[in-house]
Amino acid sequence: MRLTVAPALLASVALSCFASSPRLIFTKSFPGSVPDYVWIGVDKAGSLEYKESQKEDEQPVKAQLPDSDVAALFGLAEKLGYFKGQLESGLKVANTGKKTFRYEPETGTATEAVFNYSLDVNAQQLLEKFEQIPQRNGVISISIEPCTSTS
Repeated sequence: MRLTVAPALLASVALSCFASSPRLIFTKSFPGSVPDYVWIGVDKAGSLEYKESQKEDEQPVKAQLPDSDVAALFGLAEKLGYFKGQLESGLKVANTGKKTFRYEPETGTATEAVFNYSLDVNAQQLLEKFEQIPQRNGVISISIEPCTSTS
């Protein structure tokens, strides 16, 4: 007797066997700033990935966040309802870049909120924590300006 398994079923079983940990993702796109794009992903176990390109990055910076930082990030995300609501203030303020908070649960649908500026204190704190990650984990962004000769 020969057993035939549909590829979709096989892929589904494989994915369920290797279910990933819940993950928070922060992106900021702000053309003209340095860097002009940032992507930070943190899973519940504290694994961190950092990228400065929207293109597929084969060598993102990887690090391990302390449990206290992970707990703070996920705690704020929980207070924000895992980004199911709106965070944008709607106020006429300067453009400080398009920011996205995204939550990818172990199972189910990912949720996200996109904003320029938020009045929500928890969103402001979460933004601050994400923006501190590169400095606290040794990720340094350097801008090199072309030299112009004045002779």
